[in-house]
Amino acid sequence: MTKKKILIKTPAKINLGLRVKELRPDGYHEIATTMQMVGLFDELTFETIEKGIEIVTEGEVIKNGEENIIYKAYKILKKETEDIGVRIRLKKNIPVASGLGGGSSDGAATLVGLNMLWGLNFNKKKLMHFGSRLGSDVPFFLFGPSAHAKGRGDILTPVKPLNAWVLLVKPSFAVSTSWAYNNYNRLREKEQDTKLLTKRRDSIKLPRFNKRFGEYINDLERVTGSKYPVISSIKKELIDSGAEISLMSGSGSTVFGIFSEKKSAEDASRRFKGYKVFVVKTLKELPY
Repeated sequence: MTKKKILIKTPAKINLGLRVKELRPDGYHEIATTMQMVGLFDELTFETIEKGIEIVTEGEVIKNGEENIIYKAYKILKKETEDIGVRIRLKKNIPVASGLGGGSSDGAATLVGLNMLWGLNFNKKKLMHFGSRLGSDVPFFLFGPSAHAKGRGDILTPVKPLNAWVLLVKPSFAVSTSWAYNNYNRLREKEQDTKLLTKRRDSIKLPRFNKRFGEYINDLERVTGSKYPVISSIKKELIDSGAEISLMSGSGSTVFGIFSEKKSAEDASRRFKGYKVFVVKTLKELPY
């Protein structure tokens, strides 16, 4: 057996707005969001072995074994090839359960890596089809670097990538996506006036971006922010430090600020002692 080895760096994303709509029959919500890849990467190495799969992880991983999205991606593509084994090493840099899409990104990268390693030659459209079986955000990580997403997040339309520096601020707690959406549903049931759920709240006008991406509103902030008031505190601190806009990404807990200059973002990062902070650039193209 000829051994091959492939390294893939797979990025995080931020949500430039997230509107949550009705619950679908399949259990997902209809959403509208714009996602943008940023330069914070997990690293996955793929290497052929005699048979089976070995997954070696470095850093924080939320699920192991057959529940891991890397394993699930492997199972999907394993049906398409002969009995060729693989060792996958994951260096986890994107915080887990942070609203940055790290798990979905890893799932997408696994589809790409195995497609290359095993010489399957599936095109992007086919890989996106496989990815939709892994999770709502996975197709985006095969489509990006930026897109408007509808449906359950898998109906994608390309948009011009944002050209900016981003300061990511991650508090110590993690937020489960399912918890956020379940509590959003409970909140909807309690509210007599459901318009309150989508009312614009402390969003920042940014005309040159708004024309492209729409308003910067994340409906899930109402849920995550009510349990963790520090979300609002971080947003305010980011704006006070010069960010042109600040928003929670996904279901949280990461909050981001957008800056036009790297130095401004780096200066602002020094205000956030005790948090995980990353100064990253928005991506202009897919990294793989």
